[in-house]
Amino acid sequence: MHIILLLLYIIGMTVITAPTGRFDYENYHQHEHVIEGTLVDYQYDSLTVRVSRVWSGASEPGDRLTFYHEYTIEMEENQQGLFLADSSGKLSIHGLAGDGFFTMVGRSSPNILTVEDLQSLSSGKVPEFNQHKSAITVHFPLSSEEIEITVSPSGTDRVTETNFTRWDDRRVFGTIYNGSAYLTEFGMHRSEGEDLYLSLAGEIRSFNNGVYYFDLWPKYPAFSSIASYTSYCESGVIPVYTFRIKLDDSDPWSIGLPDDAYLLSDGREFYLTGRQRFVSRPYYQRDSDSFDMLFPVFTSSGGRSSTRNTLLRLDDLSSEPRKPILMTIIEALENGEFNGSLYYVESRDSEPVFYSGCAIDYCLLSYKIETVPDTLSSIDIDGSSLSFNKTGQALLEYNGVTYTQIEYETNPYGNDIRIHNSALFDYPDDDSTALLLHFSSIPSYSNHANTSDFLIARLIDCSLLSDSIEGRLYEVNLSDDERREIATFTLEKQ
Repeated sequence: MHIILLLLYIIGMTVITAPTGRFDYENYHQHEHVIEGTLVDYQYDSLTVRVSRVWSGASEPGDRLTFYHEYTIEMEENQQGLFLADSSGKLSIHGLAGDGFFTMVGRSSPNILTVEDLQSLSSGKVPEFNQHKSAITVHFPLSSEEIEITVSPSGTDRVTETNFTRWDDRRVFGTIYNGSAYLTEFGMHRSEGEDLYLSLAGEIRSFNNGVYYFDLWPKYPAFSSIASYTSYCESGVIPVYTFRIKLDDSDPWSIGLPDDAYLLSDGREFYLTGRQRFVSRPYYQRDSDSFDMLFPVFTSSGGRSSTRNTLLRLDDLSSEPRKPILMTIIEALENGEFNGSLYYVESRDSEPVFYSGCAIDYCLLSYKIETVPDTLSSIDIDGSSLSFNKTGQALLEYNGVTYTQIEYETNPYGNDIRIHNSALFDYPDDDSTALLLHFSSIPSYSNHANTSDFLIARLIDCSLLSDSIEGRLYEVNLSDDERREIATFTLEKQ
């Protein structure tokens, strides 16, 4: 490489270089070679491409060009791509071929180049990067429903058009392929009178005639059907999904898990039951063959975190098309439980050591409630059940009546009652009243970093330590936040 540069200097040629692993459309002219082609040979410091189309440079289709590289190439041999190199033959950046576009690998502005962009740049024009339309299909894995959205430029904003009323005429934000594993993340600003956050993620399917076509799935909150989204809008409660992990005839304690091992997620984060509490994953990797999640479930004898971790590998999940991992799990479970594997990982730099196979499935937990009511109370939920359904809803059911969990508008309940150890339920036929279940057996933590605040996680934690959970039932007047204790209760897992 250095010899080539020296020879060019000696014979008086001008060498134009571009930053390695970076691209800015304003510096497009610095690239001597802009070609489409097939990667036919890859070495640690060079690669050879068979040219299929020339945007810039003196090569011809069918030529073989060798470029030098100083950054990691995310391609396999025989894969199609876009290659940009400077006049020294050094590759500055490359792109992965899609249908009418290229996903740029490295620090790129923009991070996706379409064929139309390349036509404009090659003729000396600046593309209108933000003037395209987007045709989006939103998928719901539990119901197989879809919502079609068109996003169009509107002044300095981009605005939705859709026959789904709640999502129509809303300003959007997001960047193509800016998320983890090249996910495209897409969000909608709150509409007037609605204080709900919404984000979707997925991938671009194609680009054609100035229109991007996307497949997206709910990311956070992770509603898995239109009905679950409607429920979320009405209750404000973010759905939480619970999955059971069953080991193949092995001792779960040795791998850092209790006898009943659960995986929980709200779409934003995943939590696994460790030896003492739920812990979140500090590390997640997705490649072509598997989904890996690493959890710090072990503790040392002194109570501090151990360097040993447990790796959960979700073997049977398909990584295509790209979608949020929770949506991938929900879709896979529509065909029944799927397989995974558990590994020891002694430290961050250690190779995983296989321990046991496992199966992952939904876990629809249910708890029976027994009460000792106040003799003056007209409400008695003795014999009722507290359950959690597939869509992550918490439901209180008694004598055919279903009470749905609702979000706390305020917190008038004092220092002894927290969101993570209580639940508020609507009261049928009375919008001014709600039922409050305070689980007094669940301690009010002052510091619980890396521990889930989900109610279901707290109930599972308590169930692992005790056969029953104690609590108090309150009637809450929502107009003035006054509460009145009407019963004590015990909760037992069914």
